[in-house]
Amino acid sequence: MKKKIIIFVLTIFFLNCSCYAIDTVAVKNIGPGVKYYELATNEPLSIHLLEINLTKKISLDLCIANDGLGIGGECMSKMSKRMLDNGKIVLSGVNGDFFGGDPQQPENSMIIDGIFAKGTNINRSLFAFDFNNEPYIDSLPFNGYFNLNETKIKLSYLNILPIIDESAIINNYFKDDIELRKNQSAIVLIPQDKITINSLNKFKVINVFTKELSNILLLDKYIIITPTYFLDGKNIKKGDIIDVFLGTKPEIKNIKTLIGGLPRIIVDGKAIKSFIGLEGLTSPKFIGKNPRTAIGYNKTKDKIFIIAVDGRNAEHSVGYTLPQLSEYLVSIGCYNALNFDGGGSTTMVLRDSVVNSPTDLTGERKVHNGLFVCYTDSLKDIVSSVNISFDDDEISLTDNDEIKITAWDKWGFKLNVPCELITWTFEGIKGKIKDNYFYPESSGTGTIKWKLGEITGSFNIKVEE
Repeated sequence: MKKKIIIFVLTIFFLNCSCYAIDTVAVKNIGPGVKYYELATNEPLSIHLLEINLTKKISLDLCIANDGLGIGGECMSKMSKRMLDNGKIVLSGVNGDFFGGDPQQPENSMIIDGIFAKGTNINRSLFAFDFNNEPYIDSLPFNGYFNLNETKIKLSYLNILPIIDESAIINNYFKDDIELRKNQSAIVLIPQDKITINSLNKFKVINVFTKELSNILLLDKYIIITPTYFLDGKNIKKGDIIDVFLGTKPEIKNIKTLIGGLPRIIVDGKAIKSFIGLEGLTSPKFIGKNPRTAIGYNKTKDKIFIIAVDGRNAEHSVGYTLPQLSEYLVSIGCYNALNFDGGGSTTMVLRDSVVNSPTDLTGERKVHNGLFVCYTDSLKDIVSSVNISFDDDEISLTDNDEIKITAWDKWGFKLNVPCELITWTFEGIKGKIKDNYFYPESSGTGTIKWKLGEITGSFNIKVEE
C-alpha cells in the first residue's frame, strides 16, 4: 500500500529570534499529536524537530542500550526496533545522556517505567516525566535509604558498587560482576509490592552474606551492599521485612521516566547566554558549534519539543552553539529545556529509521540510552490497513505454515503486528496460531478468518493427511 503522509511545505518562515531565517519547512504528522519538522537555513543548518502534544495518548519512555548497564552501546535505530518488536508503539526517538566510565554507561540517574535503573548524585540537571504526562527539569540527585531496627542507613547509589563506608542497592539492570570488598556485607531482598518512587517500600530479606556473595540471578531481586559494621547488633535475618526508600531530591511523585543531560539551557522562559561554570562546564569547545540534541517544554507543560541539529559539516550543517540552541528553543515556545549528548551521538529516528545525518564516518554511533515518544493506546486504534498471507495454501497435517503480516498505521508507517493481537476463527478445519505460524489440528479444506479492530479478511487453506 502506498504510504499516506501529510506533508506541508512552507516556503519562508522567520524565527522570532536573532538566529537565522528558515527558508524551508517540511511538516509530517507521525502520530496522534506528534509532528516532525525538517528545517533548513542558509547558515547552513539542518534542524529536525518534534512537537508533541501531551494531551494526547503519548508517553516519553527511556530505553537503555541492550537493556542493561555496562554491556555496550547500541544504535538508536536498533534500540527502537527492539522496542517495536517488544510491543512498544514507538513514534520517534533521540539519543539521550552522556556516557563514560569503564565499562561505559550513561552518567546520570535513570528511571524506566517507574523503576530506578541508576541512581547517582552528579550535580547536573535531569529531565523527569511522570505518569500524568507532566514534565520537569531540575537537579534531581538520587535519595535513598533503608531502615534497620529504626536506624536509617543512607544508600549513596543505585547500580553503582559502593566503596568503603558507603551503602548501595543493586537491581537487575546491573550486568557487571558483584563482588564484596573486605568488611562489606550483602542483603538480598525481594519487594513485597510494586515499587513506587519517593515512597517507603517493603522488602523481604531472603539471604544475608557477610563474606562472599554467591551467584544470584537478580530478576526481581535487589541486593543492598553495606559496610558489615552497619549490621552489628541489628540481627538481620532471612524473612525479616525492611523498609527501603528510593527517590529524588526534591521529591517528585509518580516519576515514570528520568534521564540526564548537561546543561540546562532554558530556565523559566529565559535563554542562557553564558554557560562557562554552569553545572561544571569549562570547555569553550563544548559550548561552541556542534551537533546538538535537546528537549524542552512550554510554560503550561502540555507540549514537548525535542530537537536534533546536524553539525560539523560546512556544506550541510555547521551546528549550534549552546547560546544559539537556547535562544532558538525559547523562540519556538520552550519555557524550560535541557541539552542532551550531542556531537557524533546526535541521532533522531522516526520509528526505527534515522532521519538526521550523524557525523561519524561509520554512520550512526552506538549510544547508551535513548528517549522515545510512544503511543500508549491500543495498536488496533491506529491501524489503517493490513495484509495477511500464508506461506502456502496447501500444507500437511504434520507441518506448519508461516503467516506473513504487513500493516500500516494512519500516518503511513509500517506497523509490527503480532499474530496474538489478531482474532482468528476457523471454518471447516481446526488449528491454532502461535508466533506467526499456523499449526493444523485436522485435515480438509477450510477457511481461516481474521479480525484486527474493524479490519477483517479471510483466506482458504487445504490441510492434507
